[in-house]
Amino acid sequence: MDEETKKAVAESMRKARALPRKHANFFNWHDKEAKELAICSELIQYLVDEYGERFDSIVLGGDPPDCIVVSDGQEVAIEIVELVDQAAIEKQIRSKHTYPDQAPWTSQRLTDHLNDLIQQKDNPSEKESLKKSYPRYITLIHTDEPELMAADFDRLFIKKSIKATDLVSEVYLIFSYDPGIEGYPVRRLV
Repeated sequence: MDEETKKAVAESMRKARALPRKHANFFNWHDKEAKELAICSELIQYLVDEYGERFDSIVLGGDPPDCIVVSDGQEVAIEIVELVDQAAIEKQIRSKHTYPDQAPWTSQRLTDHLNDLIQQKDNPSEKESLKKSYPRYITLIHTDEPELMAADFDRLFIKKSIKATDLVSEVYLIFSYDPGIEGYPVRRLV
C-alpha cells in the first residue's frame, strides 16, 4: 500500500470514529457510496462462491437501485437497507453508552422488521419502470445488531413469514465480519 493510500484509509477511519453512532455501526461509514459498493461486493463474492455465478462489473445505481451488477450480459439491481434497532441508536447517542438496553429480538419482532424493510424496497415510486429495466431485483439487508448475529438469526428466523414481493426477486441478509469464518455470514431470505 503506497503512502497516499495509507493516508486515505487513515482519514476514512478517523471520520468513521468521529460519527456519533456507535450502536450496530460496523457498516456505518461516512461515505455512503463506498459503503454501498463494499456491501454489494460482499454479496457478489457470496454469490460467486455459493452459486458459481459470474459478474462482469459493479457500479453505483441511480438509487433506486443502489448498485447495478452485470451477470451474463444482464443488469441486476441491488437495493440496500439496514436492519437495525433505531430506538437503540437514538438512546445510545443520547446516553453515550455503546450498547444501550434494548428490546430483545424475538421471531415476531424480527419478522416485522424484515417485512417492513422488504416491502419498502418492493414498492418504490418508480416500481413499474424498475420492473421493466431489471428482471432480477435484489434487496440486500445488512445488520450489525449485537444481539442478532448469524446464530441468533438462524434460531429466530421463520422463512415462511416473509411476505410475497412483486418487484424484489431475491432477498439476502449480510452480517458484519465474523472472525470465526473469516468473512461475512450471508443468509438468503427469498
